[in-house]
Amino acid sequence: MPAPKMQPLETPPKRTVPKPTPPPKPGGRTAAAPKPTRTFKVSPWTGEGEGEKIIAYGDTGIGKTTLMSMLPNPIFIGVDDGGRRIVNPKTDKPVDHVPGIDTFEDVRAAIHQPNLFPAGSSCVIDTLTRVEVLAERFVLDTIPKASKGKGAVVLAKNLKDYGYNEGSSHVRDTFRMLLQDLDTLVRRGVNVGMICQEQAITVANPEGSDYLRACPRLHHDKQYSTMLEVCEWADHILRVGYLRTMVDIEADRSVGKAQSDATRAIFVGGAQDFLAKSRTLGLFVDDDGSPVSCVSFANPADGTIWEYIFDQEGE
Repeated sequence: MPAPKMQPLETPPKRTVPKPTPPPKPGGRTAAAPKPTRTFKVSPWTGEGEGEKIIAYGDTGIGKTTLMSMLPNPIFIGVDDGGRRIVNPKTDKPVDHVPGIDTFEDVRAAIHQPNLFPAGSSCVIDTLTRVEVLAERFVLDTIPKASKGKGAVVLAKNLKDYGYNEGSSHVRDTFRMLLQDLDTLVRRGVNVGMICQEQAITVANPEGSDYLRACPRLHHDKQYSTMLEVCEWADHILRVGYLRTMVDIEADRSVGKAQSDATRAIFVGGAQDFLAKSRTLGLFVDDDGSPVSCVSFANPADGTIWEYIFDQEGE
């Protein structure tokens, strides 16, 4: 019996070993693929369909939350409990809010949640002063101070622990993320209202003596200012205060006694002693032809300011 024919062994396929990519030269960058050229066009810049960006600030108890409760369809992100006893003075109903907001991440997650703030509604943050405190905690929990050895991370104990003013830089950059989040709402037609407490800062005056100015209570120094970032972002900065305040100073005293007629008003035009602005109310004039700089708020149910801002005819 003939022996079985042996089949030739198959030659295994050759393995192709990719050539390693050489490491970049020190200080060099790998060029990115060129992006396609975009095409642009010119159109009227009206902001049609977008929401308003509003800041209201003033002393505690002056009526900021009550004022914001009269915004169109307000939904509050209440990071403190100041609004729990507030009702809309026009409807006598409590305001709607988003419960369970405990951290800075919660604030951002609520803003990004689909359909939580529908077009035509108003997202009201009460208060932004308190949100800054949450932002500071977020910075301390997520941004290391330094590294010690391989994989060892050291967290800062407080903002000063980062080094000279570096903590303030981190908080300002963190707030920039929040403003970008809110811009997404504005482009969808949601109004953004932010409530702040009031503070007085010293303003450097190149033309004379420095002076005090009232402004929203957020961090501010000559190098890093969360307050200026937010104010530059806003369309309207409304200062809720008293219409007339007089200070009597005795000849031998440097501190005076303040007297006021207790008539509240909303200031929309800035002055040396307080910060306020409006991108649209400058189009309106009083009976004497002067620009509108102050709107009545003597009655808590007076929503005249919103008629000015949301009714472009200024009725």
